[in-house]
Amino acid sequence: MLKEELKILGEVYKKQWKLFDSMGSILDPRSYRMTTREKIAEYNIQHTWLTELFYKWGDQDDELSRLIQECNDVEQLTVNLINVEEKDHGKAILVFTIITIVFLPLSFVSSLFGMNTADIRDMDHDQSLFWESALPFTAAIVLITLLIAYKGNEIEEWSSTLRNLAKPAKFWSKKPKELPFTLKKNATFLTV
Repeated sequence: MLKEELKILGEVYKKQWKLFDSMGSILDPRSYRMTTREKIAEYNIQHTWLTELFYKWGDQDDELSRLIQECNDVEQLTVNLINVEEKDHGKAILVFTIITIVFLPLSFVSSLFGMNTADIRDMDHDQSLFWESALPFTAAIVLITLLIAYKGNEIEEWSSTLRNLAKPAKFWSKKPKELPFTLKKNATFLTV
């Protein structure tokens, strides 16, 4: 919003510059058909006054240009800070995803083995059965997830290639409306 207001001020300064230029042309005694010495003396005073105004205007224009540049710098800095925060959020989500990838299969296997399908006192196996099944299952899920995450596009291209190869080949996409030759009865050859 500040940047737009500064641009509006810039437009006002451009109009002021045109006004100074027009005023200088109007006050110039050479712009009249007849010029007197009084007009020339007045113009010298007016020209001095217009020159002072022009320098003040130039200083204000320089200040406006500096402010617009500072707005651009602040805007760029804000965009960079937002990008950094988004990267930090992405890292936090990545850490959460990795933890989920590791512990979700473990909790699935523990839930599966935690179901009471028989009396617990009759179990012949100890805790090693859980780890013998949970670790390979977790490793498989982690590998599949990493494979999809890093090679997902290549896997998709490969599967679409296989699907295209499995489709039967079509010799004609459309049936021709009429044959490009005529067939005569009782003829043993084609006429084109």
